Amino acid sequence: MNSQKNHVPSNKELYLDIPSYYKKISFWSLQFYGWTMMFFIILHKVSALFPDLSIDRAILYSAIACVTGVILTSLNRLLYKKIHIIDQPFNHILLISFCVAVISGAFAAIFHAYIVPTFVDGLPIVNDISQIMVNHIIIYCFWNTIYFLLKLLQLSIVVNKKRTLITEKMKSEQLKTLRFQLKPHFLFNVLNSLHYLIKESPDRAREMTMHLAKYFQHILSKDSSEKIPLINEINLIKEYFELQKIRFEEILQASISCSEKLFTFEIPGMIIFPLIENAVKYGYRTHTGNFSIDLYVREENKNLIIIVENDGKWVHKKDENNNDEFVEYDGGIGLENIRKRLTLHYKDEWSLSHAEEDGKVIVTLTLPLL
Repeated sequence: MNSQKNHVPSNKELYLDIPSYYKKISFWSLQFYGWTMMFFIILHKVSALFPDLSIDRAILYSAIACVTGVILTSLNRLLYKKIHIIDQPFNHILLISFCVAVISGAFAAIFHAYIVPTFVDGLPIVNDISQIMVNHIIIYCFWNTIYFLLKLLQLSIVVNKKRTLITEKMKSEQLKTLRFQLKPHFLFNVLNSLHYLIKESPDRAREMTMHLAKYFQHILSKDSSEKIPLINEINLIKEYFELQKIRFEEILQASISCSEKLFTFEIPGMIIFPLIENAVKYGYRTHTGNFSIDLYVREENKNLIIIVENDGKWVHKKDENNNDEFVEYDGGIGLENIRKRLTLHYKDEWSLSHAEEDGKVIVTLTLPLL
């Protein structure tokens, strides 16, 4: 099944995926409308050249001429498909199609000038067919031009579809890479906590292990698609809070506020989680005593507003010149991955900001309600 998901269709498969009505329009419309128009042109021409010819004989001649044209152009198409002419260099296509047009035009001219008059009474045999041959060659050159233009249009559709599929596949692989970077990071932190709890509090270590098992059971039991319902992300965060409450005992208080009507809204998986993880990590480091973390999710102006508040301060670091000025810390791999994934998903229709108010760090993530 994985090979099917990662498979990039060939040109032939993508061509077959073009709606059948379009493929019929490409060739058979050319045949039907083109030769129907030629029927009336030939009928008018024959009637003008041979005024004594009865209308039924003129119609018969015109019909025979057009049927001959349909047969010859259909044979031309079969030849082009057999030799895969569309894959040839451009100069080869020009040479081959011109030669085919000359041969087809010459055959049609001879057939119409010498053979058709033998069974169409009243139509004289033409002595000089040079002009007739030139006219037929021009007609078949024109037919070839229209045929290849339509063929190139089909190929452009195939190429665009293939380019789109490859772009989407690359985007999907990049998203998976970014997402999977979060899991080892989270697992390392939990296992590091377990290392200390096993010595200090085996009961709490067992409880933490159970929550960790539930967490990964929840992850592995769901579809691994990039977007998930909001409720799935909230459930993951609940398990994470339980893990961290065991780690920090009674120091950590956490709450989640989200309307049930937003539960089914889909967001990129584990997009809120790094914000919560940073809130726990840096809230603990920058706040003395008990600290709280609150998650608020609401709808506002056709946007999904996600707010993570924690007691503490926004972490800064010294700049590269090691002077006394401080620069804003961007949050490490967690927030960096968020930014990359949000750009891949929503381009520039998102925002991620932070503020400090009354001893709290407030991180706000805004996503469009698509």
